[in-house]
Amino acid sequence: MGDKKLYDVVIVGGGVVGAALLYTLSNYTDLKRIALVEKQGSIASLNSDWTSNSQTLHFGDVETNYTEEKALNTNEAAKLIPGYEKSAGLSGSGMIKRCQKLLLAVGDEEIEYAERWYRSFAGRLYKGLKKIGIAEVKRIEPNLIKGRDSSERIAVYKSETGYMVDYGRLAKSFVKNSKSTGKEIDMLLNTKICAFGEGGDGYVIKSADRAIRCRSVVFATGAYGLYFAKSIGIAGDLSIIATGGGFFKSKKVLNGKVYRVQMGKMPFVAVHGDPDINDPSVTRFGPIIYLPLGIEKGEFQPLDYAKISGGIGLIPTSIKVLDKYNLYGIISRHLSYSIPLLGKKLFLDNEAVKLVPSLKYSDISHAEGYGGISPRIVNRRSMTLNIGEEKIRKGNAIFNISPSPGASNSLAIAESDAIYLSKRLGFKFNRDKFNRNLRPK
Repeated sequence: MGDKKLYDVVIVGGGVVGAALLYTLSNYTDLKRIALVEKQGSIASLNSDWTSNSQTLHFGDVETNYTEEKALNTNEAAKLIPGYEKSAGLSGSGMIKRCQKLLLAVGDEEIEYAERWYRSFAGRLYKGLKKIGIAEVKRIEPNLIKGRDSSERIAVYKSETGYMVDYGRLAKSFVKNSKSTGKEIDMLLNTKICAFGEGGDGYVIKSADRAIRCRSVVFATGAYGLYFAKSIGIAGDLSIIATGGGFFKSKKVLNGKVYRVQMGKMPFVAVHGDPDINDPSVTRFGPIIYLPLGIEKGEFQPLDYAKISGGIGLIPTSIKVLDKYNLYGIISRHLSYSIPLLGKKLFLDNEAVKLVPSLKYSDISHAEGYGGISPRIVNRRSMTLNIGEEKIRKGNAIFNISPSPGASNSLAIAESDAIYLSKRLGFKFNRDKFNRNLRPK
């Protein structure tokens, strides 16, 4: 079925990144017609759902694998989320909660690495990040100390910017506060895109039963952003390695978030402990890395994966990249955690007791149904692995691939897209209002 309506912008993808752009365009621009297209029947049902991620608002203050530039950008981007909460009158809603956040270094190598990282820029960039003594650790997070061998050296840094976020609820809030603007906004749920290309006054996006016409389009579809970019003949040098992240859980043993030191440019976050924003009786431990044959949670899509990643060429690319970044040991260790019975013991000994030494085998269990899939961007020409998001642009089309910390950066990603499209299409983006509301002084 054809559609004669011409949208100013069509956003494909109803996770928190796509919803943040809908909110930004509807509240801070003079655009008239916007559509959000989502193949699922509801907003934020995949990686933005609270069961799919660690619910962390990333400022970069406990991510010791970040460069100074990435830490600075992440810090500024994350501040927009509490700004939105305040502007939208959502304080106390439970969607965003303050929580304690610590960085834990275990052993001489990690301690020395953390000290160098702190001296090089973290202590200067994050004024509220301070190293604390064992007495204070015992007071605020006693299970980090209880049962630990007295000969094992640790160092702990406490951050003042600890937040946990239900990103699914955040996405739904963005949508709600978009519809209330009086703009013409169409929510096209249960609409799976099967083709995309230029046509007419801009672009034509086709589903099984309709053709959607628009002046500009933004894909916020995770790995599928690269899929659609390749469909119009761009981003040929890019590929992905899809990584899944699962969790173990226990009864509540931590009062807040406890992150581990991440050495070098490791693209995978080290196993950390987190409270659950919607179930305060448990502590989650993860992520546990695995290599799925699909690119979205709960779906089996090896053919789509192959199209994005160059078919059989994915195998030698993955081998070279994993070797370059010395990732074989990490991947094999994490894969072992899925072995029935033995995997739980290996996870306990290798990961969990470094965070909570008193944990026993019977205390932890697999968090069934929890976890998500994250695309890691590979440049096949340079054989480099991007540990953050990727933005591809051609004309009035934008393709966002936003693994962690993409959710934390969602409003900053939206701001960047709004600036770019306003210049391309000639609409007004009221950045002053955006800053007043979301960057209050």
